[in-house]
Amino acid sequence: MKRICNLLIALLVLSLTMGAVGCGAKFVVSSLGVSPEACLAGDTVVVSATLTNAGNTEGEYVAELSVNGVTEQSETLALGPKSSQPLSFTLTKREPGRYDVQLGELTASFTVLGTGNFGISPSEVEVGQPVTVSADLHNVAETETTYHSSLLWQGKEVEAKDVTVAGSSRKRVTFTWAPAASGTYEVELLGLSGSLKVLKPAEFKIVNLDIAPNPVKVGKQVTITATIKNVGEATGTYDASLLVDGAVLQTTEVTLAGGATETVSFSASKDSPGNYSIGIDGQEVTLRVVQPVQPPTGTYFLNKLSGGRKSRLRLKNRRELDIVVVLCSSQQPNTPLAAVYVQANASHTVMKVPEDTYVLYYALGQDWDDEAKKFLEEVGYYRFSDEFRFSESSSSYTIWTVTFGGVEGAGAPVGTMNEDEFPRLG
Repeated sequence: MKRICNLLIALLVLSLTMGAVGCGAKFVVSSLGVSPEACLAGDTVVVSATLTNAGNTEGEYVAELSVNGVTEQSETLALGPKSSQPLSFTLTKREPGRYDVQLGELTASFTVLGTGNFGISPSEVEVGQPVTVSADLHNVAETETTYHSSLLWQGKEVEAKDVTVAGSSRKRVTFTWAPAASGTYEVELLGLSGSLKVLKPAEFKIVNLDIAPNPVKVGKQVTITATIKNVGEATGTYDASLLVDGAVLQTTEVTLAGGATETVSFSASKDSPGNYSIGIDGQEVTLRVVQPVQPPTGTYFLNKLSGGRKSRLRLKNRRELDIVVVLCSSQQPNTPLAAVYVQANASHTVMKVPEDTYVLYYALGQDWDDEAKKFLEEVGYYRFSDEFRFSESSSSYTIWTVTFGGVEGAGAPVGTMNEDEFPRLG
């Protein structure tokens, strides 16, 4: 009996001793938080808390996260005495609504918002022009919530604001932004996205500047044409100013869509001979104004014929226009050997033509430009189809007679040609 009493006393002392030093691990969950409290479908929500072991011994704790009363995640943690450790869970919900979470004895909630009716207006803008981006937030929960909304431009946030949506209601979220550079951009709001084209500003270039006729005689009007292109993408208006020797003579307004081209015309005349600078927006051409002359019949612009004695070429001009006759060797049909001026209704004989076979060209017109060696008015260029053979001996020589505009003399068919094909005299 005495032995049993001693055993009971020993157990009582051990029990009192354990009560004095503690009775094992004791876990407490605190600081429960949900971030964000409002999100869009598919966004990540972080549920966090602090787990503390208030006991005096190490122990294990099974942290169970419940969402709307259903355990969705759990984690077992070992924690030493008198220590704390953060808890963290991530959730993703794709259905709009209110979600209640519980961890330990603590509860919190978050709301998933619905979205729709995304729009960009206008869908094309110019640089610096404002564009409106908007979308609807739909709160299907019964309680009011606030969502932090961001406008993303090429994935970068350019503007943000908090939007409060009452329970069971929709709210239009709108941002206005002015793009600073041209290009095609991806724009995102409330998880919805679309494409915006920012047009390159209108930019005008003179792609061609021409004067006709050029050269021109004193006092005669010329037409100056300029081809203008809008190399930008946006429609714009351009003031095309015609400058003569740096002074504005005329201005015309041109409106062009992006990429479009238009040709504008100006008229001008000068009363004094000389060279004039004609320009539009940095493009320049030279207008040559000429005081025409009429050389006397028999005026040679060049004469390289030598070695002939008696052979000659008679030229009879029966036309009402002056002519310039050009002789070339058939061996070098584009190299002039002689060029002579014959006025209208006049004649001239080219003397001492050396033995050779010749090609005969002529130009006719009026108002001779002595510097350029060409007619300014009523111009035509021709070549005789037949060649002219000159030969000489001690007892014979050749005389060719060519009549222009009549039936007397050589009348071989002639072919017309353009100025570039005619032998150059200057």
